[in-house]
Amino acid sequence: GEQHITLHYSGVNYPLTNRNGELNRILNEAKYQLQHNYGMASRPAYPDGLLYDVTILFDGLRVLTRARRQQLWHCGNTTGNERSWAVHLMLGPDQDATAAQWAATINVIEQLCLLYNIPRSNVVGHNEWPRRSGAQWGRCRR
Repeated sequence: GEQHITLHYSGVNYPLTNRNGELNRILNEAKYQLQHNYGMASRPAYPDGLLYDVTILFDGLRVLTRARRQQLWHCGNTTGNERSWAVHLMLGPDQDATAAQWAATINVIEQLCLLYNIPRSNVVGHNEWPRRSGAQWGRCRR
């Protein structure tokens, strides 16, 4: 039962390129995440793929990055990791979504909210989740 949607960005300012360039960046992010231990030294936890359910490219292409919904370690919060769709935009902290990218993101969010009965108030940014547990956050302002 997904109850939330979490928006993510890459955290790296990528130069605007083309669709193939962005697809290669998705693969590079997956390679990084596959090698990162999201558990503890005594109980390591390595993902089996990219830690997002869908990635939205600059031209609005929606890339399904998981074959099925499963728990992902994407927001550092137990509730968010277990019960949240992870929607990723290939943007850095100093970049903004293109019009096509933002329209596609809104469309994906609206579809997920409708399909899974998720209230819009449960759409949050990655950094709005409290660390470890709980679901109290500051609201996303956009």
